[in-house]
Amino acid sequence: MRPTHRLRRKPGYVDHEIKDTLTVVAEQNGRILVAEDDGRFAGFVAGFTTTQTAANLLSVVPTRLGVISDLYVHPDYRDRHLG
Repeated sequence: MRPTHRLRRKPGYVDHEIKDTLTVVAEQNGRILVAEDDGRFAGFVAGFTTTQTAANLLSVVPTRLGVISDLYVHPDYRDRHLG
């Protein structure tokens, strides 16, 4: 079975994911960027920056990390090799 065929979307899923994404982005002072094509929604990316954990700092130079928390491409724009 293809991994994507194992996914399911029960009632309430979309509302939960939207609320969760907005909460994480707000708490982390992140950003949501929306892609449009002639005014049509094409997708979005949500992310934030964070500092490394104490465990990370044992093996790497201190720096800020960029985290992409969510990425969505509308089905009409998938497999078109854009971006």
